[in-house]
Amino acid sequence: MGNVVEKFIAPFLTLRLPGMWLVMLHYGGLVGGVVTVSTIGPQLVSQPPYLWGQNAGLVNVGGLIGASLGAVLTYVAADRSIKRQAKHESHGFGEPESRLPILLPGLLLATTGLWVFGFCAAHPGPGRWVGLEVGYGMIAFGVMQIPSIGFNYIIEAYHAVSGDCFVMITCLRAIIGFAWTFFVSDWVQQRGAAEPFGVFGFVLAETWGRQNSSPTYRSIQHTQPYHDMEDNGLPHLSRFITDHDDQGKAVYSTAIPEALGWQELADGTRFSLGYTTNQFPVNLSQGADIKTYQHYTANLPGIMVPGGTVLRIVDIKPGATSPMHRTVSLDYGVVLEGEVWLVLDSGEVRLMKRGDTAIQRGTNHAWRNASSSTWARMLYVLQEAAPLEVQGQKLAEDYGGLHGVRPSG
Repeated sequence: MGNVVEKFIAPFLTLRLPGMWLVMLHYGGLVGGVVTVSTIGPQLVSQPPYLWGQNAGLVNVGGLIGASLGAVLTYVAADRSIKRQAKHESHGFGEPESRLPILLPGLLLATTGLWVFGFCAAHPGPGRWVGLEVGYGMIAFGVMQIPSIGFNYIIEAYHAVSGDCFVMITCLRAIIGFAWTFFVSDWVQQRGAAEPFGVFGFVLAETWGRQNSSPTYRSIQHTQPYHDMEDNGLPHLSRFITDHDDQGKAVYSTAIPEALGWQELADGTRFSLGYTTNQFPVNLSQGADIKTYQHYTANLPGIMVPGGTVLRIVDIKPGATSPMHRTVSLDYGVVLEGEVWLVLDSGEVRLMKRGDTAIQRGTNHAWRNASSSTWARMLYVLQEAAPLEVQGQKLAEDYGGLHGVRPSG
């Protein structure tokens, strides 16, 4: 029974993710626009001066053309754009946020399409049916492009809970998208088409403007100094990186502050990325590895980095238990402070005390702070493993509902 309740609640928990609202409002608004146009469009062209009669359904031709163009352009341009940006601007790394600017052309067209359709519907004339068709096509173009890009963003940004995200997006899209169809016909009859479609356009434009100002995936992935967080009784940590000076002498690098930055997850767990690499053997020349680490401090990776290594420190709240999860990696976990239970999905457990080490070989596991009053601290070193098969079944990464951490990759 508890598992059923947990599954039922899980989609609602995704409403705290800012990117969810962005995609949901775009999708719901556009679907509502299309449903509204398809509802009143045939009525408009059946009346004077058009009098299309039984051919009133041809008003949907514009939507069909717009949807086709939107699908083709999205297929051709979406991934190509993010790959090009990753290659030239991000040292080969693609971030979920990089997809968001690609939404702008579709949002601009869809917003303008609502206004064009509304203006032409409010001022009928012999040739104004062209405006109705063009406006409808612009809206349909946006419907094909914007959700496709938004859904890819959700998958990449919130991979572990993307299924729950789509459940909630679908439900609220239906509510948002179809709610205004119950009153839009009366609104058009009483106030004319220009006002409702003008309002719809401004609402969509508002979500477009907030795309750049609202916190999305990257903004909830930021790190902060430990002293800016609530004191948990554990010591502040520093990381010291060595380098070479112009004479080849060993020195300490000043490229990165020595104090560690920390990320606080939704459940209160704190992550600190001590160091990371993305290739083996590691390239130490010209500070290449330090530049890689600098990139990852600004664009936090998943639990594991393919082809590289991760050094991570994790602070666990009193009594807290992580979700049961798996990464396809070989992990060394060392208890630095407190005592921690290592729980396997078979039900087997071990109590790890300060200095104890766990060798985690791609198994499904959870961590639980053994104390109900004090924080615990773990240090992990992770490296990618070859694809893992057990009894003929290929095991994949599974965060088990761990929120606030991007997928490895």
